[in-house]
Amino acid sequence: MKKIRNLCLILLLSIVTIFCVTACNPNSNGDGGGDNPSNRKVSFEITVDASKVSVDASAISVCVYSLDGTLVVEKKLSRSKALFELDADSYVATLSGLSDEVSYSSVLLTKSSKKATIVLENTEYDKNSEAYEFVFTVFALPGEIKLDDLDVQVCDDSMCKTVWFEDGNTVNLNIKAGKYLIKVGVYTDDGLNELYKKDYTITLDRRFCIVDVTNEQVL
Repeated sequence: MKKIRNLCLILLLSIVTIFCVTACNPNSNGDGGGDNPSNRKVSFEITVDASKVSVDASAISVCVYSLDGTLVVEKKLSRSKALFELDADSYVATLSGLSDEVSYSSVLLTKSSKKATIVLENTEYDKNSEAYEFVFTVFALPGEIKLDDLDVQVCDDSMCKTVWFEDGNTVNLNIKAGKYLIKVGVYTDDGLNELYKKDYTITLDRRFCIVDVTNEQVL
């Protein structure tokens, strides 16, 4: 009888030891929140500066898109800010709930640039086209290709507008909402070769365009 009690005690202590090791070691399985990069979340913060315009901030939402143009999350502003917990990646933040009388530039969020401010301004009226225009951002991600080697054109039914990269790979263009054809060429020793072509629709709630030529091959 005494041996049975001792065996039971040893068995109980073994179960308690195994339980403690499992519970106290978060890296013992994939669900323990270890250093797996694929599960790591990053905090991003967007601030909206509406000091130059008269708008209802409670009606504004911040929309975060992946670089392939997919909407990841949309959140209402809280005291002019929106906070997001997202996978460690790059995103584009834009706004919804604004009229065409308000302009702003979309912003790029990255693992090294997790905070950004979107400034709202009054849209300038274009007397020639009799339409309001707004600013949107073109993000060019050329990989190993130099920006100086690229020829970027934003075209509608009537004309093409050249994108000049003067400071980094982000450019603000003053164009209207509508459908555009984005064309990218690269200058080589043989001249200008077409590298990328994509139809893009710019709307009041999607005021950005992502040009990603990292995986394209020069013809």
